[in-house]
Amino acid sequence: MKDLIFHTTLILSYLFLVGFIMGWREQKFSRFVNKLFIGIGTGLMGIVLMYYSIKITETVILDMRHLFMIIAALFGGPVSAMLSAVIIASGRILLFGVTEASLTVAVLFVFIGVLYSLITKLRYNYYVKGFIMNMITLALVFMVINHLVSFDQAVDSTFYLCVISIPVGFLTVSLWIYLYRYNEMVKTYKAQAKVDFLTSLNNVRKFDEEMNAFKRDRLPKGERLSILLIDIDFFKKINDTYGHEAGDEVLRQLGQILKSKARMKDIVSRNGGEEFSILLPDCDLETAQEIAERIRNAVENHTFDLPDGSGIQITVSIGVASFPENVKVFDKLYKEADEGLYIAKHTGRNKVCVHIEKSDHVVTY
Repeated sequence: MKDLIFHTTLILSYLFLVGFIMGWREQKFSRFVNKLFIGIGTGLMGIVLMYYSIKITETVILDMRHLFMIIAALFGGPVSAMLSAVIIASGRILLFGVTEASLTVAVLFVFIGVLYSLITKLRYNYYVKGFIMNMITLALVFMVINHLVSFDQAVDSTFYLCVISIPVGFLTVSLWIYLYRYNEMVKTYKAQAKVDFLTSLNNVRKFDEEMNAFKRDRLPKGERLSILLIDIDFFKKINDTYGHEAGDEVLRQLGQILKSKARMKDIVSRNGGEEFSILLPDCDLETAQEIAERIRNAVENHTFDLPDGSGIQITVSIGVASFPENVKVFDKLYKEADEGLYIAKHTGRNKVCVHIEKSDHVVTY
């Protein structure tokens, strides 16, 4: 019993460690790589449990390696389950040599891997599927011990294994679900920290992050960057006349227009209030002005649907700046685009303007 408790402690410790590692890995690797990671990790831990296994007779040992296979099957699917099963089966032979017991158990665990893979397809929750896997394994273990040793030994050994395996199996599934949900929650919070809740565009934090990333990684390579700063004309009047709910709907629809008119690689953000921005990597000043004009024209000709069923027309003013064409110092790129926006707002609105650095010259597209 003491050894089984040791196995339980090892399993739970492994879950905590791998649960947090998976939270980090999922942000950096593909889903398939994560499945391989789960399969290999659980397989190797199964071998560790075999190394510290409980010796029943000269030919029979007991441990809870199947709980690692259950983890692999439930949270990695058939790929992880079969990979874990093959590793554990191979480890059984490597650790204890080629004997009747080793070969029998190796075949048994490959067969269990196949069964687990099939069970993952059932439309039950994790707890039910985990319980089914656990009970099937215990029944098969009983049959193998009965075949290799005796019926009485099979009853005694399986009884002790059941006493620990069933509650620990439930605890294992519960803990893994908790860690999985924790990782999902962290990912959601991280995403929300960089996404504007109203428009689903990038927020100002993500905008700053992209600007800094460009300066750090792409500016030294001589790449160019243009920026559009977009502001809704007389937005306060919309809120005062139609209400803030209507204003929010205008912001949402404008965000959709900006995404549709920007290029795939462009970075569209809501910087706050009624101000939006678009970062245009590898884009010269002329192309940036063309995109800005396309956006201005699309907004002017779009009817914005309001919650009360009515529709309104709005316009936007846009400031444009491009490094290194009209802005020679990268850190002044945003400021120069903001200058262009200021000029557009104070020379009639509903226009695209470029402020030429170190000059009062203004270009209106």
